[in-house]
Amino acid sequence: MYGLPNSIEPTLVSSFACIKKQGAGCTQDWPLGQFKKAIEYHQRDLEIAKEVGDKAGEGGIYTNLGCAYHGLGQFKTAIEYDQHHLEIAKEVGDKAGEGKSYGNLGSAYFCLRQFKTAIEYHQRDLEIAKEVGDKAGEAHSLCSLGISVECEGNLMRALDLLYSSVKIYDDIRDSLQPNDNSKICNRNQHTDAYTGLWRINLSLGEDVKALFAAEKGRAQALRDLMNSKYKVEGSLKYCSPCVSLSCVPSSTVFIAISGPCVYFWVFLSNDNVQLRKVHVNNYRYQDELEFFIAQMNSNVLKEIAASRDAVNGENPPIDALKEEEVEEVGD
Repeated sequence: MYGLPNSIEPTLVSSFACIKKQGAGCTQDWPLGQFKKAIEYHQRDLEIAKEVGDKAGEGGIYTNLGCAYHGLGQFKTAIEYDQHHLEIAKEVGDKAGEGKSYGNLGSAYFCLRQFKTAIEYHQRDLEIAKEVGDKAGEAHSLCSLGISVECEGNLMRALDLLYSSVKIYDDIRDSLQPNDNSKICNRNQHTDAYTGLWRINLSLGEDVKALFAAEKGRAQALRDLMNSKYKVEGSLKYCSPCVSLSCVPSSTVFIAISGPCVYFWVFLSNDNVQLRKVHVNNYRYQDELEFFIAQMNSNVLKEIAASRDAVNGENPPIDALKEEEVEEVGD
């Protein structure tokens, strides 16, 4: 059994809570009280589904209950409900539902740090996604499988799996219409796969490859936004990493976050990129860091607005001064 890589330890639960949410199609970022309230309603719904003999509906409710308990961090209970859904999906011949159950079981076992079991379930999920032709599900399964394999210590295989996941996500993105808003936010919806790429490259000592993986998504989003607003797609050409680096001014800093850490790539010259890593405030999870950064941004914007108001109050516009002078002369 390989040790758990330090790079993923802080994001163990929070990362796969997100993956679970995508797999089950439910919300994982509710307050705890809302999860408990959701469980109450799902239980009532389950009673009615059983009463009327709605097997398919019963299976879906088990998924929702598993998702809610997953959100509460009660992973063993979540597994029980996901197993119920799996049994019903097999009984009614719901292949897609069967795959979803395998994926959710894999995510729950991952959060229990039972990585070998998680890998087995994600592998089954992947096989079914391929069988039913679900490309988005295939990419999602590859990502989940890749992160689980990463935690087993097999970084090269994890990298291959995540590259495959990103390739499918990119193909899906390219198939969307230029004016489709979902194209711009596509990468943010699948951040685990893209972040995993540069995180593993860092673990392998490939700092520059990690930088390009981290920046690729932002470049894609910017290109899609510019094309959507200004129709410039034809003039935006792909540049190789070498050409891109040669165009970067010295002392440029690129920033990305993963878990509770901020990573800084300091570009000194074409062949000299220095990496710095800062663990912020002893946080354990990326959600904490993102909230901290959002609060800092909000506070800075408030200070800027207050300073602007103070300046405008002490030094009113010239036009306003002229109007006051005219009024005084008139008096």
